[in-house]
Amino acid sequence: MEAGIAYALAAALFWGTSPVLVKRGLRHSNVSAAVLLQQVGSVLVLLLIIALPSSEAQLRMPPAAAGVFVSVGLVGSFLGRTFVLKGIDEIGASKAQSIANSAPLLTAVYAIVLLGESAAPLILVGVLLIVTGLLLITRGGAGGDPQGPVRYKAFLNPLLSIVFFGFGPVLKKVAILAGGTPVPGALITHVTGLVLVMSFGRVLRIDWREGIRISGDSYVFLLLSGFFQGVGSILTYLAVSHAPAIIVAPIWNVQPLVTFSLARLLLQGDETVTLKDGLAAVLVVAGVFFLYQSRG
Repeated sequence: MEAGIAYALAAALFWGTSPVLVKRGLRHSNVSAAVLLQQVGSVLVLLLIIALPSSEAQLRMPPAAAGVFVSVGLVGSFLGRTFVLKGIDEIGASKAQSIANSAPLLTAVYAIVLLGESAAPLILVGVLLIVTGLLLITRGGAGGDPQGPVRYKAFLNPLLSIVFFGFGPVLKKVAILAGGTPVPGALITHVTGLVLVMSFGRVLRIDWREGIRISGDSYVFLLLSGFFQGVGSILTYLAVSHAPAIIVAPIWNVQPLVTFSLARLLLQGDETVTLKDGLAAVLVVAGVFFLYQSRG
């Protein structure tokens, strides 16, 4: 149990740090560069982990499990991740991460609509807290100006990301039950995301004809963001392998609080992070906690 909690805390740290690195990298790059380099960074770190002499990763797995991991790559690494990166560029790391982290709200909706699960009272409490947090975020000005005019269009990309991220937990559970294993599964997921970005990025207005605009130390920050994403993915699988998901999932979902804290410390010249953003992050985290507890 203690190992699972430790893995979940580490996952929150890695996933909460990644958006801050992305925002810092976007200082001297465009979104196309961020999307591509983050995917490359995730794939590279997973290949490195598999290549380590101490690695016990089994590359062979049932075709059904591999197919589900590919679908996770489609909805998560490609669609969800691209939309959230565009959101980080438009409204900042703290706001975009808090919105993206409300994906369990739609996971609960999917479970009720598609799987016939009942809406327990705690689910309703969680939904109320998350929606309140989202309202706090979207009522402020976009682009880091809390006093600026409300531009709801700027919040469209991170809101779209939760539509796809919401499928993630269901698909990951199916993949593990089908015989999948964490490290190779995460590699399949992120390789799928990279291939789809390169092949169909234009569908999401990632136009490679405009070129990859990047300079300075942005290479390092964007690749590091991918490293953190890849390692975070493995840590979540390890967490659920050592402890019940009902316990560890709320722990790794405290990542908006990590992003909020780091953004206030490290992104002062890139975006304005207010205490209201922090309150919104707390409400989203609390809402996610209640959603997971309702399944106990």
